[in-house]
Amino acid sequence: MKFGRLLLANMPTVVFAAAGFLSATGGAAAFDLSSTRAAPEGNEQSQFSDSSSLQAAPQRTGFFVDFVPVNEARIGLNAHNPTGVESGVDLKGEALSSPIFKTNETSRYRWFIPRLNLGGSLNTEDGTSYVYSGLVWTIPLTERFFVEGQFGFAAHNGKFGNRNYDNLGDCNWSFREGASVGVKLDEHWSVLAGIEHLSQAGLCSGGNAGLTNYGVKLSYAF
Repeated sequence: MKFGRLLLANMPTVVFAAAGFLSATGGAAAFDLSSTRAAPEGNEQSQFSDSSSLQAAPQRTGFFVDFVPVNEARIGLNAHNPTGVESGVDLKGEALSSPIFKTNETSRYRWFIPRLNLGGSLNTEDGTSYVYSGLVWTIPLTERFFVEGQFGFAAHNGKFGNRNYDNLGDCNWSFREGASVGVKLDEHWSVLAGIEHLSQAGLCSGGNAGLTNYGVKLSYAF
C-alpha cells in the first residue's frame, strides 16, 4: 500500500520523466532515420558515378594502337621486262598500311619499322601478270625526297615451257624485291620511280630467268 501511495504521489514526475525520455529517443530515432534515408541518395550518386566511369572508353595502349590497314593508295605503269621475251605495259595498283608497330617519332629506329603492302600488276599484252604482298620501308632523305625498299612474295600466271614467255620456273610463285625514289608534291600526293624484280631464286625446277620491270607510280596518303 505504501508503494502504491508513493507511486500515485510521484505519478506526475514519472509521467514527465517518461515523456522526456520518449521525446529524447524519438528525436534520436528521427535523426537516425534521416541519416539512413540520406545514405541511399549517396549510394545512388556513387553508383551513378561508377556507371559513368564504366561507360567511359578505355584508353588504348599497345604496339598496334595506331595501325591503319589502308593508309596509302598508289597507281602506276611499268615497262614490262624490257630485256626479256615478254613486253608491253603493266597497269599497277597498290595499297599500303601505316607502320605495323607504334614507335616514338623521335626514335632513330623508327625508319626500320615496315609497312604492309598489297598490290597487283596486269600486263596489257598477255604476258605475265601477278599479285603480291610484303613489307615496305620508306626512309626520308629531306622534307620532300625519300627512298623506299620492298620485299615480299608474288603469285603469277607465268607460262612454264612456252618460249613466248619469260621463264619463271615451273612454279607460280616468286620472291619480289623493289626499290624506288620519290618526291612529295604536298601533304597527300607523291610521285615515285623505281625498279622491281621477280625471281624464285632457283628453288623451283625449270630455270629462273626472272622478270625485271621499271615504272612510275602516283601515290595518295590518307
